Amino acid sequence: MASYVQISEKEMKDFLENKGFNLVSVNKCNELVWEKCSKIDAQIALRVYSSLTNGISRGVGEDAIRIVVWDYAINRPVSGAIRTNRVSGWQDRMLAKLKNIASSFKFVKCPHCDSYMMERNGKYGTFLGCSNFPKCQYITSKG
Repeated sequence: MASYVQISEKEMKDFLENKGFNLVSVNKCNELVWEKCSKIDAQIALRVYSSLTNGISRGVGEDAIRIVVWDYAINRPVSGAIRTNRVSGWQDRMLAKLKNIASSFKFVKCPHCDSYMMERNGKYGTFLGCSNFPKCQYITSKG
């Protein structure tokens, strides 16, 4: 079992800013948040909720680092939070998750509501589903 590691603000800042993320201010959020807008469409961003407050990470079991895809057009996340536990090797696991999220996001607009389609995994395999779910429940095959 991996053991918990304390992460400093400097450590998180160096890691994320080296990957093109910038510190952003998020209303009603007491932890540090970094964000990187898409090069294809600035309305879409990857956000990293660091679990850092007062310069250091919270204690064992008090939140993990979370990554979401944020859509500024609807001003909310369009993906569930992907967690990275704060254990040894967190940087490698988080980098792999960031790459996976970025590759699964398809810049295909939903024909029903003009939101973006997201690659999803379901009972019968992968498909594209509207990011504005549950308001829009449009889905289509990946092809």
